[in-house]
Amino acid sequence: MLIGRKNDRCAPAPERALTAAIAHSEFVLPLFVLDDELLRSRDAAPPQRLAFLAGSLADLDSSLRARGAGLVIRRGQWTHEVIRAALSAGAADVYLADDGTPFSQRRLGLLRAAAAAAGIAVHCEVGLTVVPPGELVPAGRASYSVFTPYWRGWESHPWRAVLPAPYRVSPPATFADEIANGPSPVVAELAPTAAVAGESAGRAQVTSWRAVGLRDYEAKHDDLAAAATSGLSVYLHFGCVSPLEVATDLRARPGGAPFARQSHCAASEPGSHTTRGKRVVCAG
Repeated sequence: MLIGRKNDRCAPAPERALTAAIAHSEFVLPLFVLDDELLRSRDAAPPQRLAFLAGSLADLDSSLRARGAGLVIRRGQWTHEVIRAALSAGAADVYLADDGTPFSQRRLGLLRAAAAAAGIAVHCEVGLTVVPPGELVPAGRASYSVFTPYWRGWESHPWRAVLPAPYRVSPPATFADEIANGPSPVVAELAPTAAVAGESAGRAQVTSWRAVGLRDYEAKHDDLAAAATSGLSVYLHFGCVSPLEVATDLRARPGGAPFARQSHCAASEPGSHTTRGKRVVCAG
Protein backbone atom coordinates (compact mmCIF):
# COMPACT_ATOMS: atom_id res chain seq x y z
CA MET A 1 0.00 0.00 0.00
CA LEU A 2 1.23 3.50 -0.83
CA ILE A 3 0.31 6.52 1.29
CA GLY A 4 0.35 9.96 -0.28
CA ARG A 5 1.44 12.82 1.94
CA LYS A 6 2.80 16.00 0.36
CA ASN A 7 3.68 14.19 -2.83
CA ASP A 8 0.67 14.79 -5.04
CA ARG A 9 2.14 13.48 -8.27
CA CYS A 10 2.60 10.29 -10.21
CA ALA A 11 5.51 11.12 -12.49
CA PRO A 12 8.15 10.89 -11.34
CA ALA A 13 6.90 8.64 -8.56
CA PRO A 14 6.71 10.18 -5.06
CA GLU A 15 10.46 9.87 -5.06
CA ARG A 16 11.10 6.18 -4.33
CA ALA A 17 7.89 5.22 -2.55
CA LEU A 18 5.65 4.24 -5.46
CA THR A 19 8.49 2.59 -7.35
CA ALA A 20 9.44 0.51 -4.30
CA ALA A 21 5.84 -0.47 -3.63
CA ILE A 22 5.37 -1.69 -7.21
CA ALA A 23 8.69 -3.53 -7.21
CA HIS A 24 7.90 -5.50 -4.07
CA SER A 25 4.14 -6.00 -4.34
CA GLU A 26 1.69 -7.64 -6.69
CA PHE A 27 -0.98 -5.05 -5.89
CA VAL A 28 -0.63 -1.44 -4.75
CA LEU A 29 -3.34 0.69 -3.14
CA PRO A 30 -2.70 4.45 -3.60
CA LEU A 31 -4.14 6.11 -0.50
CA PHE A 32 -4.46 9.70 0.69
CA VAL A 33 -5.83 10.39 4.15
CA LEU A 34 -7.36 13.77 4.94
CA ASP A 35 -6.15 14.23 8.50
CA ASP A 36 -8.85 15.69 10.75
CA GLU A 37 -6.17 17.14 13.02
CA LEU A 38 -4.97 19.31 10.14
CA LEU A 39 -8.38 20.06 8.70
CA ARG A 40 -9.55 21.40 12.04
CA SER A 41 -6.63 23.83 12.12
CA ARG A 42 -7.52 27.22 10.70
CA ASP A 43 -3.85 27.93 9.91
CA ALA A 44 -3.28 24.59 8.15
CA ALA A 45 -6.53 24.53 6.20
CA PRO A 46 -7.52 27.96 4.82
CA PRO A 47 -9.97 27.89 1.87
CA GLN A 48 -7.29 28.61 -0.73
CA ARG A 49 -5.15 25.73 0.46
CA LEU A 50 -8.09 23.35 0.50
CA ALA A 51 -9.01 24.37 -3.06
CA PHE A 52 -5.44 23.69 -4.14
CA LEU A 53 -5.43 20.34 -2.37
CA ALA A 54 -8.74 19.41 -4.01
CA GLY A 55 -7.34 20.20 -7.45
CA SER A 56 -4.12 18.32 -6.74
CA LEU A 57 -5.94 15.19 -5.57
CA ALA A 58 -8.21 15.23 -8.62
CA ASP A 59 -5.17 15.54 -10.88
CA LEU A 60 -3.36 12.71 -9.09
CA ASP A 61 -6.42 10.49 -9.41
CA SER A 62 -6.50 11.20 -13.15
CA SER A 63 -2.81 10.23 -13.50
CA LEU A 64 -3.38 7.01 -11.58
CA ARG A 65 -6.44 6.12 -13.69
CA ALA A 66 -4.31 6.43 -16.81
CA ARG A 67 -2.15 3.72 -15.27
CA GLY A 68 -4.94 1.33 -14.31
CA ALA A 69 -5.59 2.41 -10.74
CA GLY A 70 -7.12 5.40 -8.96
CA LEU A 71 -6.77 7.32 -5.73
CA VAL A 72 -8.53 6.11 -2.57
CA ILE A 73 -9.23 8.99 -0.18
CA ARG A 74 -10.17 8.57 3.45
CA ARG A 75 -10.82 11.14 6.15
CA GLY A 76 -10.28 10.80 9.87
CA GLN A 77 -7.49 10.20 12.34
CA TRP A 78 -4.50 9.64 10.06
CA THR A 79 -2.89 6.62 11.71
CA HIS A 80 -6.21 4.87 12.25
CA GLU A 81 -7.30 5.34 8.64
CA VAL A 82 -3.98 4.14 7.23
CA ILE A 83 -4.06 0.96 9.29
CA ARG A 84 -7.75 0.39 8.53
CA ALA A 85 -7.14 0.66 4.78
CA ALA A 86 -4.07 -1.56 4.99
CA LEU A 87 -5.99 -4.29 6.79
CA SER A 88 -8.89 -4.03 4.32
CA ALA A 89 -6.44 -4.42 1.45
CA GLY A 90 -4.64 -7.32 3.12
CA ALA A 91 -1.43 -5.31 2.89
CA ALA A 92 1.70 -6.56 4.61
CA ASP A 93 3.66 -3.39 3.80
CA VAL A 94 3.02 0.34 3.78
CA TYR A 95 5.22 2.66 1.71
CA LEU A 96 5.40 6.42 2.06
CA ALA A 97 7.75 9.29 1.30
CA ASP A 98 9.72 10.63 4.25
CA ASP A 99 9.08 14.13 5.56
CA GLY A 100 11.41 15.80 8.02
CA THR A 101 8.92 18.15 9.66
CA PRO A 102 8.32 17.57 13.40
CA PHE A 103 4.59 17.02 12.84
CA SER A 104 5.22 14.38 10.17
CA GLN A 105 7.88 12.66 12.24
CA ARG A 106 5.53 12.47 15.22
CA ARG A 107 2.79 11.06 13.04
CA LEU A 108 5.21 8.55 11.51
CA GLY A 109 6.16 7.33 14.97
CA LEU A 110 2.51 6.70 15.79
CA LEU A 111 2.06 4.85 12.49
CA ARG A 112 5.09 2.63 13.10
CA ALA A 113 3.78 1.64 16.52
CA ALA A 114 0.28 0.89 15.23
CA ALA A 115 1.61 -0.98 12.19
CA ALA A 116 3.91 -3.12 14.32
CA ALA A 117 0.96 -4.11 16.50
CA ALA A 118 -0.96 -5.09 13.35
CA GLY A 119 1.97 -7.01 11.82
CA ILE A 120 2.49 -4.48 9.02
CA ALA A 121 5.91 -3.21 7.92
CA VAL A 122 6.37 0.52 7.25
CA HIS A 123 8.87 1.64 4.62
CA CYS A 124 9.92 5.30 4.41
CA GLU A 125 11.52 6.25 1.11
CA VAL A 126 13.33 9.46 0.19
CA GLY A 127 10.83 12.31 0.04
CA LEU A 128 10.86 16.00 -0.83
CA THR A 129 14.60 16.57 -0.87
CA VAL A 130 17.33 16.69 -3.47
CA VAL A 131 19.95 15.58 -0.94
CA PRO A 132 18.49 13.09 1.57
CA PRO A 133 18.39 14.21 5.21
CA GLY A 134 21.58 13.53 7.13
CA GLU A 135 23.82 13.02 4.10
CA LEU A 136 25.28 16.53 4.11
CA VAL A 137 27.09 17.52 7.31
CA PRO A 138 30.40 19.32 7.89
CA ALA A 139 33.41 17.42 9.20
CA GLY A 140 33.47 17.28 12.98
CA ARG A 141 30.12 19.02 13.50
CA ALA A 142 26.46 18.10 13.47
CA SER A 143 25.37 20.91 11.17
CA TYR A 144 26.45 23.90 9.13
CA SER A 145 26.06 27.35 10.69
CA VAL A 146 27.03 29.38 7.60
CA PHE A 147 25.09 29.16 4.36
CA THR A 148 27.88 29.43 1.77
CA PRO A 149 29.85 26.31 2.86
CA TYR A 150 26.57 24.41 3.03
CA TRP A 151 25.61 25.56 -0.48
CA ARG A 152 28.99 24.49 -1.88
CA GLY A 153 28.63 21.09 -0.25
CA TRP A 154 25.08 20.68 -1.48
CA GLU A 155 25.97 21.73 -5.03
CA SER A 156 28.84 19.21 -5.26
CA HIS A 157 27.06 16.34 -3.48
CA PRO A 158 26.07 13.42 -5.76
CA TRP A 159 22.39 13.42 -6.64
CA ARG A 160 20.30 10.32 -7.13
CA ALA A 161 18.76 9.68 -10.55
CA VAL A 162 15.25 10.85 -11.38
CA LEU A 163 12.97 7.82 -11.73
CA PRO A 164 10.40 7.57 -14.54
CA ALA A 165 6.72 7.28 -13.80
CA PRO A 166 5.41 3.72 -13.58
CA TYR A 167 3.68 2.35 -16.66
CA ARG A 168 0.99 0.57 -14.64
CA VAL A 169 -0.32 0.44 -11.07
CA SER A 170 -2.45 -2.58 -10.13
CA PRO A 171 -4.80 -1.99 -7.16
CA PRO A 172 -6.27 -4.80 -5.02
CA ALA A 173 -9.62 -6.13 -6.22
CA THR A 174 -11.25 -5.40 -2.85
CA PHE A 175 -11.10 -1.68 -3.67
CA ALA A 176 -12.33 -1.96 -7.27
CA ASP A 177 -15.76 -0.44 -6.56
CA GLU A 178 -14.39 2.43 -4.47
CA ILE A 179 -11.82 3.27 -7.14
CA ALA A 180 -14.43 3.03 -9.90
CA ASN A 181 -16.66 5.53 -8.09
CA GLY A 182 -13.78 7.98 -7.88
CA PRO A 183 -12.85 10.49 -5.18
CA SER A 184 -15.09 13.29 -6.49
CA PRO A 185 -17.51 13.46 -3.50
CA VAL A 186 -14.67 13.66 -0.98
CA VAL A 187 -12.78 16.21 -3.08
CA ALA A 188 -15.96 18.30 -3.44
CA GLU A 189 -16.28 18.47 0.35
CA LEU A 190 -12.87 20.14 0.59
CA ALA A 191 -13.73 23.14 -1.55
CA PRO A 192 -16.73 24.35 -3.57
CA THR A 193 -14.44 24.82 -6.57
CA ALA A 194 -11.14 23.00 -6.94
CA ALA A 195 -8.16 25.09 -8.04
CA VAL A 196 -6.16 24.34 -11.16
CA ALA A 197 -3.42 22.46 -9.38
CA GLY A 198 -1.45 19.26 -9.14
CA GLU A 199 1.28 17.71 -11.23
CA SER A 200 -0.19 18.68 -14.60
CA ALA A 201 -0.39 22.38 -13.69
CA GLY A 202 3.02 22.29 -12.02
CA ARG A 203 4.70 20.73 -15.05
CA ALA A 204 3.05 23.27 -17.34
CA GLN A 205 4.39 26.08 -15.14
CA VAL A 206 7.91 24.63 -15.20
CA THR A 207 7.84 24.37 -18.99
CA SER A 208 6.47 27.88 -19.46
CA TRP A 209 8.85 29.58 -17.04
CA ARG A 210 11.88 27.67 -18.28
CA ALA A 211 11.21 29.00 -21.78
CA VAL A 212 10.61 32.67 -20.92
CA GLY A 213 11.94 33.46 -17.45
CA LEU A 214 14.77 31.23 -16.31
CA ARG A 215 17.55 32.96 -18.23
CA ASP A 216 16.77 36.33 -16.57
CA TYR A 217 16.12 34.94 -13.11
CA GLU A 218 19.32 36.17 -11.45
CA ALA A 219 18.73 39.78 -12.51
CA LYS A 220 14.96 39.94 -12.06
CA HIS A 221 13.98 37.49 -9.32
CA ASP A 222 13.00 40.31 -6.94
CA ASP A 223 10.57 41.78 -9.48
CA LEU A 224 7.47 39.81 -8.61
CA ALA A 225 5.57 41.02 -11.67
CA ALA A 226 8.31 39.94 -14.06
CA ALA A 227 8.27 36.73 -16.08
CA ALA A 228 11.58 35.76 -14.47
CA THR A 229 9.92 34.71 -11.20
CA SER A 230 9.11 31.03 -11.38
CA GLY A 231 5.63 30.77 -9.86
CA LEU A 232 6.66 27.31 -8.67
CA SER A 233 6.61 27.83 -4.91
CA VAL A 234 3.24 26.25 -4.23
CA TYR A 235 3.86 23.29 -6.56
CA LEU A 236 7.21 22.52 -4.95
CA HIS A 237 6.06 23.11 -1.39
CA PHE A 238 3.15 20.69 -1.73
CA GLY A 239 5.06 18.12 -3.76
CA CYS A 240 3.15 18.48 -7.02
CA VAL A 241 6.43 18.56 -8.92
CA SER A 242 9.66 16.89 -7.91
CA PRO A 243 12.37 19.22 -6.54
CA LEU A 244 14.94 16.66 -7.67
CA GLU A 245 13.58 16.59 -11.20
CA VAL A 246 13.36 20.39 -11.41
CA ALA A 247 16.87 20.86 -10.02
CA THR A 248 18.32 18.19 -12.33
CA ASP A 249 16.65 19.77 -15.34
CA LEU A 250 17.67 23.35 -14.51
CA ARG A 251 21.14 23.07 -12.99
CA ALA A 252 23.02 23.22 -16.31
CA ARG A 253 20.79 25.88 -17.88
CA PRO A 254 21.49 29.63 -17.70
CA GLY A 255 19.74 30.88 -14.58
CA GLY A 256 19.37 27.44 -13.02
CA ALA A 257 22.10 27.76 -10.38
CA PRO A 258 20.98 31.25 -9.22
CA PHE A 259 17.42 29.94 -8.93
CA ALA A 260 18.49 27.03 -6.72
CA ARG A 261 20.70 29.22 -4.53
CA GLN A 262 18.07 31.94 -4.10
CA SER A 263 15.44 29.34 -3.29
CA HIS A 264 17.66 27.92 -0.59
CA CYS A 265 18.17 31.36 0.94
CA ALA A 266 14.49 32.21 0.83
CA ALA A 267 13.26 28.90 2.20
CA SER A 268 15.85 28.07 4.84
CA GLU A 269 16.24 29.07 8.44
CA PRO A 270 19.83 29.31 9.74
CA GLY A 271 20.89 26.01 11.28
CA SER A 272 17.83 24.07 10.14
CA HIS A 273 18.35 23.76 6.39
CA THR A 274 21.82 22.44 6.99
CA THR A 275 20.99 19.41 9.09
CA ARG A 276 18.01 18.09 7.17
CA GLY A 277 19.03 18.58 3.53
CA LYS A 278 15.76 20.36 2.80
CA ARG A 279 14.23 20.56 -0.67
CA VAL A 280 16.22 22.66 -3.10
CA VAL A 281 13.40 24.83 -4.36
CA CYS A 282 10.53 26.06 -2.25
CA ALA A 283 10.39 29.67 -3.30
CA GLY A 284 11.20 31.93 -6.21
